[in-house]
Order: sequence, then C-alpha cells, then structure tokens
Amino acid sequence: MTRIALLLGIALLWPSLTNAEIYRWKDENGNWQFGDRVPGSGSSHEEVDVKPPAKLGQGDSVNEIHQRTLRLRDVEQAERKAREVEEQKDRAAMAGACRKARDRFKQLHRRFVYVDDDGTERSASAEEVQDDIARTEKWIKEHCE
Repeated sequence: MTRIALLLGIALLWPSLTNAEIYRWKDENGNWQFGDRVPGSGSSHEEVDVKPPAKLGQGDSVNEIHQRTLRLRDVEQAERKAREVEEQKDRAAMAGACRKARDRFKQLHRRFVYVDDDGTERSASAEEVQDDIARTEKWIKEHCE
C-alpha cells in the first residue's frame, strides 16, 4: 500500500519537476545567480529558457553516422581479408623455400658435385661443404622453425 502511495505521489509531482522554471538575476555584487524560485522583491530577473538536449538515437545524423560506421567496418573487414590472403601467400612461398633448403641440406650429406655458373662441374673441398651445410642449417633455423 505504501508503494502505491509513493508512486502516486511521484506521478503527481512529476509534471512540476519536469516543467520547473529557471530564473536568473544579478546579485548586489554583480554576479549572475540562477534558481528555480523568483528572487526576493525588488530584484529584476528573467526566465531562462532551457532546452533539453537531443535524445540519442534519433534524427538523420544518427542514421548517417550508423551508415558511415557500417561502411568503415566493411572496409576494415576487406583490408583484413586482403592481409590474410597475402600472409597465406607468404607462408606458402616460405614453405616452398624451406622444402628446398631441407632438400639441399639432405643433398649436402651425400655425394655431389658443384656446378658453376658457366655449367662446369667441379668437386668441393670438405671445408667448402661444411661451410655450405652450416649456412643452410642456419637459414633453416631462422626461417623454417
């Protein structure tokens, strides 16, 4: 029962709270004062027209902002997809390079001959083969693991 009385009291007071008038006047020191009651007699005052702020989620500008946000999201998704495709291509290329390096590493442990740029074959010294094995192994560790 007390809840009903409280709600009824709030309902009756609500219009007076929402339509409260605001007044402004200068005090004896020349400072502007604001209040919801007319100042004492003899003071000149004026009523201040207070307009409520626009409600969120209404109007054309909100719809335009929403449309721009959707377009921005679409652009970001397209850019992310393009990056993912590019990264997949890079990974595939690196996987191919790693396969070739591992194959070369296996070949370096068997009998082979070096072929120079002019196409002539030559034997390699043990030191040259060990250097080549070390370089290939280092490259595999840096790029493939």
